[in-house]
Amino acid sequence: MRYLAGLPDNFLMLANDPRSTFGRNLQCQPLQLAYAEALQAFQFDKQNAGLKARFAAARDSLITSACLSEEEREDYCSIRRRVLAGRF
Repeated sequence: MRYLAGLPDNFLMLANDPRSTFGRNLQCQPLQLAYAEALQAFQFDKQNAGLKARFAAARDSLITSACLSEEEREDYCSIRRRVLAGRF
């Protein structure tokens, strides 16, 4: 969020400000939604190679984004290892 000089009652919400929770949510929400949808589809039919690939792509996009804390990233990497080992 930035205030306009000379207009203290007005401000701008910046969608690309890395310190802004609002901006981070705008950028991360589509990745999180894609992951959740792909996970749900994969859990419905774990034998479907297309769904598994879609889930893997969504998970990897989320892991490599700036949307996760280190702890969250490790959780997703753990899920990735379990899927690759066939234990998810």
